[in-house]
Amino acid sequence: MLQTIPLPSPSRTARQPESYAVAARIPARPEGLALAPSPLTGREGEILGLVAEGYSNKLIGCQLYISERTVKNHLTNIMIKLHALDRTHAVVTAVRRGWLRI
Repeated sequence: MLQTIPLPSPSRTARQPESYAVAARIPARPEGLALAPSPLTGREGEILGLVAEGYSNKLIGCQLYISERTVKNHLTNIMIKLHALDRTHAVVTAVRRGWLRI
C-alpha cells in the first residue's frame, strides 16, 4: 500500500538564518558535570578553532605559518581522535564536549 506524505507549505521550506547556527542545536552542558580532558594537542586545538571560524586549509596555514599539507595532516589527526566524519563534525563534537567555544 502506498502512503502519501504531506508536503510542507512554501513558507516552511525557506531556511531561516538561525537554522544555520550550530550553537543553537547544541544542548547546554549540565552544571557540575566534569569535562574530560581534550585529546587534542595545543596546535590541533588552534587549527580546529580556525576551522570553526570558517578558515580554509590554505588560510589556516598562512595564519599559523605552516604548509597547507601540515594543516591537512593535523585535521586528519583531529578527525581520528574525535571519530569525526568531516571538519564540521569535528567542530560540533569539540563544542559539545566543551573543548571548543564558538
